[in-house]
Amino acid sequence: MLKGTHGQNMLERLGVGPLINGHHWRTLLGGSIMLPEVLDAMVESADTFLNITELHQKAGEYIAELSGADMALVTAGCTGAQLLQAAACMTGIDESKVSQLPDTTGMKNEILIGKPQANHYDGAFRLAGAKVIEVGTETDTTPDELANAINDKTAAVAYTWVMRWKGLSLEETLRIAHDRDVPVILDAASELPPVDNLTKFIRMGVDMVAFSGGKGLRAPQSTGILIGRKDLMEAAYLNAFSFNKPKASIGRPMKIAKEEIVGLITALEIFVNADHEAEWADWRAIVGRRCLAWNTDWHPNTRFQRASMTPSPSMRRRSPPVSQRATS
Repeated sequence: MLKGTHGQNMLERLGVGPLINGHHWRTLLGGSIMLPEVLDAMVESADTFLNITELHQKAGEYIAELSGADMALVTAGCTGAQLLQAAACMTGIDESKVSQLPDTTGMKNEILIGKPQANHYDGAFRLAGAKVIEVGTETDTTPDELANAINDKTAAVAYTWVMRWKGLSLEETLRIAHDRDVPVILDAASELPPVDNLTKFIRMGVDMVAFSGGKGLRAPQSTGILIGRKDLMEAAYLNAFSFNKPKASIGRPMKIAKEEIVGLITALEIFVNADHEAEWADWRAIVGRRCLAWNTDWHPNTRFQRASMTPSPSMRRRSPPVSQRATS
């Protein structure tokens, strides 16, 4: 039986208490805290029936416009986006292959990743049916090692941005892979902010980029973003949706609710219009005040001003609606 009465907070009724997050936007700690505007938009969409395919397409068009990518898709977290990266690179737009996954017989099914960058999230590639090949040693991957590992079974080369200081640079990885007509797929889960990263990796030539929605974007924790080049994104769409098909595709268990899509788009709109420098100044000031209160030395390389604990207008500001974005 639930505790308390219906008038109480559901977390309290379940017996779940709050924690002080001294780390960052971690799934283990519930992700990030959604803004009121995001919650409002989700509630507003909750009582509406609609064509979910159309919503996905319109949301994808908006994200593609912001990111400079050919196409985009709202996904079930960054790991869901990674699974679709692998699936798209293995099947292309061949619907017989799409329906065959996770059986990859007869497909290019190897995804290469530098051994220093290998991590437990690349298990998403295996869920799609891919064989993950770690290249190099625990501490390094050389250009020759990556080049020699590419063969007629290679579907893609994976790269983890947060581990970019280990092994090959992304630029070198792109050169080697693209010289051999192999796509590069990027895990950029925690790379928003800064806003520039939304377009940076596409400008660099990365073929597919996966972001988390539930970290710095402050979208629903269960959401993610996949952006990339047209042919691979079309393949990702085929692997994500299975409406009116005889067999569900590999992405069917990772469906996204309309409320989550609307929540992510709202959070993204606020994110790209926010004054991030002002936000960081506020956070530094808050931490600085805490350090003063606790008589703790502040990090010597970080500056802050003694300021009010009240968030600045930039942290509270509601972004203009999409329809007004061009004129705002």
